[in-house]
Amino acid sequence: MINSIEYDVKRGVVMAPQKSALQYRNAASAGIGIQVTPNYGPAFSLTLTRFAPEADAYVEKLAIEQLNGTLASITEWFGSTQIVYSSVFYGGLTFAVTQARVLDQQSVVRACGFRRVSGAFNFSPAVKVTCQLTMHAVKL
Repeated sequence: MINSIEYDVKRGVVMAPQKSALQYRNAASAGIGIQVTPNYGPAFSLTLTRFAPEADAYVEKLAIEQLNGTLASITEWFGSTQIVYSSVFYGGLTFAVTQARVLDQQSVVRACGFRRVSGAFNFSPAVKVTCQLTMHAVKL
């Protein structure tokens, strides 16, 4: 789930920031110093697919494109475990969206399934929207 919007299929792995430090020698003083790098993660991409009523095709595309240059929150489920990355327990992370684009949008005869928060869905006709988001995790 990205910003409270549930997606039906997710490919990719959320990457959290890793603290790292670079050792260096300072010619002006004895000993070794440490420089800590900024607290943001490497870029990662998620490919997401969502089914919606065909009448909402334009709205679905617009919702993806408006994520460009924004901060997003991510919630994931693994079985019965919910991971809310913005909570302190999971690191207090938010995600900077550097690129959001629609990869594919196609009409399908029918789409039905179940979403964890909103429950069962059954759309006929339907639209299948596949998008790709490139993000960086940022610890606030």
